[in-house]
Amino acid sequence: ATNVQMAHGWFFLHNLLTMTGVFMRQPFLSHDRQVVALFNGEIYNYRSVAKELEGDEGAFCSDGQALLPAYERWGVDFVKKFEGEFAIIIVDFRKGVILLSTDAFSTKPLWHATWKGDAGQPMFMAASYASVLSELGVPKGAHTMAEPNEALVLSLETFEPISRSPLVVWDLRQFKENTDD
Repeated sequence: ATNVQMAHGWFFLHNLLTMTGVFMRQPFLSHDRQVVALFNGEIYNYRSVAKELEGDEGAFCSDGQALLPAYERWGVDFVKKFEGEFAIIIVDFRKGVILLSTDAFSTKPLWHATWKGDAGQPMFMAASYASVLSELGVPKGAHTMAEPNEALVLSLETFEPISRSPLVVWDLRQFKENTDD
């Protein structure tokens, strides 16, 4: 199913291939239409997130329904609460930010691009595949794949990075002192 939404002069398009769970169209919009969320993938622990947010594991009938409430509660750090394979985009017109994040291993692809438009204005586009960006006219070399294990926050005005933070901090120290086993 393809769904299109406009918000604040922005065009949001989502193609849904639902394989499990409830059929849930995207993008998700906050009640005041100030925050828009899109995602690809599966959030395995959305029921425990629902319990933490709403006090009821069954509060959300779909993993995607956890996105906006989690973002409202925990801000950009909400992605650190999720377990699964996902690529998430949040556009927050209230705060003037865009959040781009994938799971710790970037299991689901997320590509984004920023460039200068014909009149010199900053442009932004994101998609699951770089080929979509190319087909839509994004200049060569403007595509960037989202880093695994990173929540990237961009300015909604300039599309410049504001912050980057890991979802998981890995402890890669070696604790074994021998290989006898």
